[in-house]
Amino acid sequence: MNYSQQTQRFEGWLKGHPWAWIPTAFLAKGVCLVSLTIISVLAFHRLGMDNAGVCLHVALLYLPWLFRPLASPLVLRVMSLRRWIVLCELLLALSLIGVALCVSVNGKHVGVTLWLLFFSLVGVVHDLAVDIYFRMNAPLPIRRSFGGITSVFFRLALLFGQGVLLIIVGNMETFTRDVSGAWRFLFHAMAVFFMLLAVLNLLLLPKPVAIDGQAKAQRSYRRGWSAPVKAFFSQKGILSILLFLVFFMLPEALLEKVGMLFLVDAAHTGGLALSPQEFGLVQGTIGVFALSIGGILGGMAVHKHGVGRWLWPMALAFTLSNVVYLFLSAYMPSNIWVHSACLAVKFLGLGFGSTAYAVCAIAFSRDRSGELHPDCFAVCSSVTYFLILIATALSGYLQEWLGYYRFFWAVLACSLFTWIAVFFVKVDETTGKKDVGH
Repeated sequence: MNYSQQTQRFEGWLKGHPWAWIPTAFLAKGVCLVSLTIISVLAFHRLGMDNAGVCLHVALLYLPWLFRPLASPLVLRVMSLRRWIVLCELLLALSLIGVALCVSVNGKHVGVTLWLLFFSLVGVVHDLAVDIYFRMNAPLPIRRSFGGITSVFFRLALLFGQGVLLIIVGNMETFTRDVSGAWRFLFHAMAVFFMLLAVLNLLLLPKPVAIDGQAKAQRSYRRGWSAPVKAFFSQKGILSILLFLVFFMLPEALLEKVGMLFLVDAAHTGGLALSPQEFGLVQGTIGVFALSIGGILGGMAVHKHGVGRWLWPMALAFTLSNVVYLFLSAYMPSNIWVHSACLAVKFLGLGFGSTAYAVCAIAFSRDRSGELHPDCFAVCSSVTYFLILIATALSGYLQEWLGYYRFFWAVLACSLFTWIAVFFVKVDETTGKKDVGH
């Protein structure tokens, strides 16, 4: 069998098969997001930055995600989505090499932040390209059957990013006693990971083929960014929708980064002083499993009864699970299994409660016929990212001013805003119910 025949056989058997390219594309997407939202927090902290600085610098990394809806026309017009995905993964690898080179130099915080900001900008384009590529190049039966599979690989990315990788870097810190060297190795390893994904996706991603409705989808995407923005903000009840999008997530947006810093901060500053590998076990492994279970339970509840019946229970679970941080900051237990149990409760409530937010966000992005508009959903997500950016930037200063214990009380008090948002939101009670097609 000559080379040409081998290539044809490869392309006929493996290249383009959903099991060949969907896992690699969505794994890259998930690891990219984990790197920005979790690994960056631990990296800045371990490299000597104070909590206010960590939260401010990490907040800046959300800035490119505010403009995700604007990138859609650009991505579709410049070159093919397949090329965008591979190119972005190579650029992600390049930016991580830049981060690694800046870890041990003077002024490292500025250099690391700039390279991570570039990583975030490329990550936005990659995230968008993967989503559109999946919708436009996977036939409808494949999209339906792989909808849950993509979530599975996203969860695996969470487990890999904040579990496996942090356990590795923590053990390297312990054995080598070189914090900068351990994180430099981690970023180099992640760069190699993205290079390998780029090679795999270059080989496995199918070239676009004509499928039903694809031409219509392309035309709708190419109308530009203004149409979905106008459609989203002109819908009925937009004030209650914005109130829900901003206030429902407010407690978690304030707590997310400070909660991580509380787990790893030194005992004399009020933290639990977990090592990176202990953090990887407690939040990156046990927490991810609890988050997944909570999300599964929430999805089952909504599919059975609709979001209307579960909106208040989910809001309560979403906010009241934060009591575990008050317990931990008040009693400061030293047993890692107590930490694990508390974080399991927290992330179980987070996974269950955030289902209501996700279902409602999807509902806000549908037209009167019930069709989901991806660009409208992107606008909806941008509103969320704007909240996270502002809340994250402020949370570090609030924590340093109040201390951990009083900060967690303040976050719990912000639960009132979540409940107000739930009270005023107007959403069909059957939204998300499986037998009504929403």
